[in-house]
Amino acid sequence: MSTYEWGPDGASGNGAATQQRYERSAIGELVAEQAHVERSAVRSLHTKQAALEKSVVAYARIDQGTLKRTAAAAVVGRSVACDEVRTVLLAAPVVRGEVHTWFDLRSAVAVGFGIVLGRAFIAGLKAAWRRVLG
Repeated sequence: MSTYEWGPDGASGNGAATQQRYERSAIGELVAEQAHVERSAVRSLHTKQAALEKSVVAYARIDQGTLKRTAAAAVVGRSVACDEVRTVLLAAPVVRGEVHTWFDLRSAVAVGFGIVLGRAFIAGLKAAWRRVLG
């Protein structure tokens, strides 16, 4: 396991690091300005810029990220570049590269629209049924 932390002055140390690098680690929560994670498992990741390679992530909240050969349960970000990435949930307005997801923003809109239409249809059927009986 290798862990590197750089503070605001570039010196390594404890405390609020702005840059963190993890290799072959198990990480509970990672909060940093910039993070590079390689061959690691992360429960929760909150960064402005992140690079993940060959890792597993439960939840990632990033502004800009690059994910390579990574699996994630949920990724939320502004701009995500992917290479052989698998996710359950991906919510980002800008996504580039190869990503396989079960639920993304387009799916969410489609499901939401379907639910609204379904409810309107059922309400219309109920109103029609009342008119027929009433």
